[in-house]
Amino acid sequence: MDKSLQLIGRFTVIIFGYGCAVLAAGLFLNIMLISTIGMLPDIINDGFEYGFGAGLFVATPFMAMIIGYLAFWPALAAIAIGEYFNKRDSLFYSLCGLAAGIILFVAGFQPDVKNADEAVMMMSCAAAGIIGGFTYWLIAGRWSNLVSGKETPETK
Repeated sequence: MDKSLQLIGRFTVIIFGYGCAVLAAGLFLNIMLISTIGMLPDIINDGFEYGFGAGLFVATPFMAMIIGYLAFWPALAAIAIGEYFNKRDSLFYSLCGLAAGIILFVAGFQPDVKNADEAVMMMSCAAAGIIGGFTYWLIAGRWSNLVSGKETPETK
């Protein structure tokens, strides 16, 4: 019974970490989108006075839902590999986020190498993946596979 409760708790931490990771990636992509259309200085200078900043906080969960939907399978593979092989380093999760960002860009945008804007978009998706992977590591990846009892953070 104790082992099953530990597994349920670990699964809950994984789901919470994934949710926070897609929120962080969504916030990053929203800020990148707002900065490309030239509204970021207005948000910084005017703040919430005219409602620009509030729009950022309203749009971020919607961007996170899109990212969470599209990145589910690559993230599931990365999380499963990390849990199985007992990976606890931030580099692993950041590189998996980078790979997921590039996979999503290639699958979602069907890039054409001639357009320079697509290179910027690919780098933005890759950076959002790195941010999402690092956020997942901060919340859930540091304690991966502790349920199995193989190793504790103190003995590592």
